[in-house]
Amino acid sequence: MKLAGAVGAMLYLVTPAAGGSLLGAWPLTPLGTIAFIVAAAMACLAWHLPAAKSGRAIAAIFAALIVARGVIFLADDEPGFKARYYANDAWAGEPQWSPDYRFTDSTRIDRALVFERGDFPVHYLNSHAFSKAPADRDVAMPMTVSWHGRFAVDTREAVVIDLRSTGSSMVFIDGTPVVATEQTATHQMTLDPGPHSIEVRYRKPAAVAGSLRMDLRQSNGEAIDVYPDAPGASHAVAGSVVDALMLLALIAAAMLVIQQAIRSESRLRIALGALLVAALGVQGYFAARPFRRFYTLTSGDDWLGFESAARNILQHGLLMPLDAAIGSGVPYFYHPFYPYLLAAIHALTGESLFGPILFHFLLLAATGLVMFALVRPLFGMAGAVFGVTALVAIFELDFIRYYTITLLSENLYVFTVSCCLLAFARWAASGRTSSLVLAGIWGGVSAATRPVMMVFLPFAIAVAFAIAYRNRRQRGAIAAPLTLAMAWMACVLPFTIRNWIVSKQFVLISAGQGGAVIEHNVPKPIDPAPYLDAFRSGAASTVSVLWRILIEHPSEMIALQFKKLGFTVGMIHWFEGYRPHPELLAVSLLYVVMLAMSKTMRRPELWPVHAFVFSHWGSMMLTSPWNYGYRLILPAYVYTSTLSVAAAVALMTTYRTAPR
Repeated sequence: MKLAGAVGAMLYLVTPAAGGSLLGAWPLTPLGTIAFIVAAAMACLAWHLPAAKSGRAIAAIFAALIVARGVIFLADDEPGFKARYYANDAWAGEPQWSPDYRFTDSTRIDRALVFERGDFPVHYLNSHAFSKAPADRDVAMPMTVSWHGRFAVDTREAVVIDLRSTGSSMVFIDGTPVVATEQTATHQMTLDPGPHSIEVRYRKPAAVAGSLRMDLRQSNGEAIDVYPDAPGASHAVAGSVVDALMLLALIAAAMLVIQQAIRSESRLRIALGALLVAALGVQGYFAARPFRRFYTLTSGDDWLGFESAARNILQHGLLMPLDAAIGSGVPYFYHPFYPYLLAAIHALTGESLFGPILFHFLLLAATGLVMFALVRPLFGMAGAVFGVTALVAIFELDFIRYYTITLLSENLYVFTVSCCLLAFARWAASGRTSSLVLAGIWGGVSAATRPVMMVFLPFAIAVAFAIAYRNRRQRGAIAAPLTLAMAWMACVLPFTIRNWIVSKQFVLISAGQGGAVIEHNVPKPIDPAPYLDAFRSGAASTVSVLWRILIEHPSEMIALQFKKLGFTVGMIHWFEGYRPHPELLAVSLLYVVMLAMSKTMRRPELWPVHAFVFSHWGSMMLTSPWNYGYRLILPAYVYTSTLSVAAAVALMTTYRTAPR
C-alpha cells in the first residue's frame, strides 16, 4: 500500500471529469498535468521507501474521490458550442479532427467564443495533411468555423447578441439569421420561453489574422449558458470542489512520503534528486506556458514531422499510415519511437504543445538522476554531485537554449541511452542477466528513437564479450553478447513489422537516408553526382562508394574528416561562422585527460559508456555533424561532462585526503 497516494491520484486524474474541471481528464489542464507529475514523482520515491502505515486509509480516500468524480461526470452537461473547423473558406468537406474530443461529425467543444490570433484551437494545422502548407499557416490559410448550441429562457424576455470579428460572421437563432458583420454589431431580440438553437458562422479569409467574439446575454447583462446538444445543467462547481479535495489529499500524501524520505538513509540523495526535478520542472513549466496557445511548427523541419506523425497515431492508430492505405504506404521516415511517446503525452495533456515541452525538461531531469545513479558508486557522492552539476550546466548552455523547446528527439534519446548504459554498468558490476537484458531493451528503444544508435550495437556486443571474458565467465562470453543482441533486436522488431505491414518493404527502423552518407562525405568542391549515381542501397554499397572517394581524393577526404572530428569535440566555430563553444571543447579535453589519469575511468563498468562516446564520434564521421546546427554532437556530452568532472573531483578528493 505504499504507492496508494500516488497511484490513487493518477487514477483520479485519468477518471472522466465534468466540463470545466480544474484538473481536467483526457486531456488534463496545466494544473492537472502538474498534479500528475507530482503523483508520478511520489510513486518513484515511494517505491524505494518502506510501506506507509496509513496506506489503506489513503487508498480509501482516493477511491471515494474517484467515485465522486465519476458520478459528477455522469450527471454533468458540459456547456459550450459544438464546433466544426474547416481549412477552407466554404465550410466544405469533413470538419477537422481533434484528439481532445474525437468527434466524427465535429471538431471540438468551445466553451466561449472569444478568440484572438493564436487563440483559435487550430492545432490540426500541425498535422500531416498540412506539412507542405506555408509556415504561417494560421494566418496564410483561409478558415471557416460553425458553432452550434442550444439554450433556454424561462420567460418571454429580450436577449442581446454582441458580435465582433475580423472576417465575416453571422448568428442564427432557431435557424433564422439575426445579425451579421465584418467588424462589430449588437442586436437585441425577444424570445419566447423554452429551448432555442443558436448557430454562429465565421469565415476568415486567407492572409488575415483571425479574431472573433460573440456574447449571448440577457438584457440585464447576465450571460446565457449554451450547451452542445440540449439545455442542461453544469456541475462544474461540484467537480471543482472534488478536484480541490483531491489536491489536498495529494498534498497530505506527499507530506507523508516526504517525512519517510527525511527519516531514510538516502535522504541526501532524495533531496538532491528532488531539487533537480523541481528546478528543471519549474523552468519547463514557464517555458511551456506560451505554448498553450496555437503555435505553428515550421514546414519541412523535424519538429513538424514528429508532431504530425504523433497526431496521425492518435487519429489512425499505431500503424501510423500517414493518409495512405495499409500495404501501399511508406516506411517510417522520421525516427519512429519518439512520435509514439509524443502521441501518449498529447493524449494525456491535450493537443497543444504545453505538455510535450514540459515533458522535455522533465526528461533532462530524469537523465540527470540516471547519471547520478551511474557515477555515484564509482566516484562517490562528491564526484556524483559535481558531475551532475556539470551536466546541468551543459543542459542549460547547449540543450535548453536551442533544442529543448523545438520538439526534437535529443532529450528522449539521451535519457534512453543513459538508461541503457546504467543497466550495462550494473551488469558489469554484478553479472546479473536481468541487468544485461534491460540494457538491451533500452538499447533497442534508443535505436528506435534515433537509428544512429545501431552504430553502437557492434561496440556493445564487443564490450559484453570483453567484460564476460575478463570475469572468467567463458560461457558468458558467448551468452552475454547474444542476450544483449536478442533483447535489443526484440525492441526493434515491432517497428520492422510495421514497415512491412504498411509498405511491404523490409526496412529495419526508418528509411529516407538514401545516399545522404555519400553526399555528406564528398569533399567540396568535388561534384557528388558520380558517387551518388554509383550508390545502390545497403551498407556494402555505402562502404564501396566511400572507399572510392578516399582513393580518388585522399587529402580532401582526410581534411574533411579532421574537420568533422574537430567540430564534434567542440570546435563549433570551424564551420560557417558558428560562435565558439569553449565549454564543449573543455569537456572533451578533460574527458581525454581523465581517461589517462583516473583508474576508475577505465573500470569495466564504464567500458560501455566509453564505447558509446567513441561510436558516437565515429558516427559523426559518416554524416555531417553541422547539418542541424550542432545538436547531432550533443548526446556524447552527457557522458563526457558527467564522467570527466566526477573523475576530476574524485582525484582531487583522494589527493587531499592522502597521507603526507
